[in-house]
Amino acid sequence: MDDESFVNETEEVLDSHIAQIIYQSAFYAIGKRCSFDLNMDEQDLSMILLYQNEEGVYLIGTLISDISCNVLNEFSRNPK
Repeated sequence: MDDESFVNETEEVLDSHIAQIIYQSAFYAIGKRCSFDLNMDEQDLSMILLYQNEEGVYLIGTLISDISCNVLNEFSRNPK
């Protein structure tokens, strides 16, 4: 494996971890706000501990907040 392949593979793993953190966190925030009964796996947000970069964590948090807000606004517009 050459250096470029290694870097690309590493970036793909990081992107996958970040996507999982965003999904789990948004699911948790929406679930809590809507009083869903979340199981232990759905409440596990420990993957965020893998990231020490304050700016990166801030950006992920902002994205999660935006996603959650949009989903909750959509819920309020289309109650069933």
